[in-house]
This record gives sequence, C-alpha cells and structure tokens, in this order.
Amino acid sequence: HVSPAFLRQYNGRWFVIGYNHDTGLQAQRLALDRIEKISACNVPYQSTDIDWEKHFSNIVGVTKFEDREEVEIKLLFSRFAAPYVLTRPLHALQQTETLADGRLLLSVRLIPNYELEQRILGYAEQVEVVAPEHLRRVIAHRLRQALDFYM
Repeated sequence: HVSPAFLRQYNGRWFVIGYNHDTGLQAQRLALDRIEKISACNVPYQSTDIDWEKHFSNIVGVTKFEDREEVEIKLLFSRFAAPYVLTRPLHALQQTETLADGRLLLSVRLIPNYELEQRILGYAEQVEVVAPEHLRRVIAHRLRQALDFYM
C-alpha cells in the first residue's frame, strides 16, 4: 500500500515515490515498468512533507540512504573521457577543473549509492576515484569482480 507523491525519471526509467503504509517509509520507490497490477484499497491517502527537489539534490538517481552522510567525492577522468563528462554531467552540482595534461578533476558532495557506482563504473579505466577512500575501495572491488569474468 503506497500513497504516490512524486514521479522521477532516471536513466530512461520512471519511478513513483511515495509513502509506504506497510513500512512507514516516507520515500518508497517503485519502478513504473515493473508494476504488474494496481488496485484500489481502503487505506486513506497519506501525504508527505518532503521537498522532493531537495530530497534528490544530493544523490545520483533515485536511491537515497537516509542513514548515510554526504561526502566529498573526487573523480579524476582521463583526457579522453573529459569531454563526455563535461557534456553529460554526473551531477548538476559538480565542480570541474581541467588539468594541464587534459585530465578532468570532478568534485561534488553527494550521498554515495548504487546509481553513482554504476555511473563511475561506466567509465571503467577512464576514471579514478580519488576520494573518499571507502568509495575507492568499493569501485576497486567491483572492478576486480568484473575482471574475474574474463580471467
């Protein structure tokens, strides 16, 4: 039982976000293309007081972990990837600096999540996670797992 409150599109997929009556979760996300059936129920609509633009302002995508803090993320892109990052930003609040050798240093304060990891992994060998160390280790681990498929 979900009271829908907000629609958000990310990566070609639409999500409905709203209050989950069963769990009390204020921002339950459901991918519209995965919903198989909708039916009316006798549960009264429950609105939320969430400012949705602000709610999504410090993440990439739709997955927000309320128990995680924003961190300063620094990514170093190769000179080959730099033009793509500039024309298709990772996040609206990112700051970039083009280095003398053509590489691009991107800085942004975000809450790390799966969608951010996917965007970083999409650049494979063209990006290095400079900070934070935890995200650097997560990406390194996922790249080693991917490499195992080819060894």
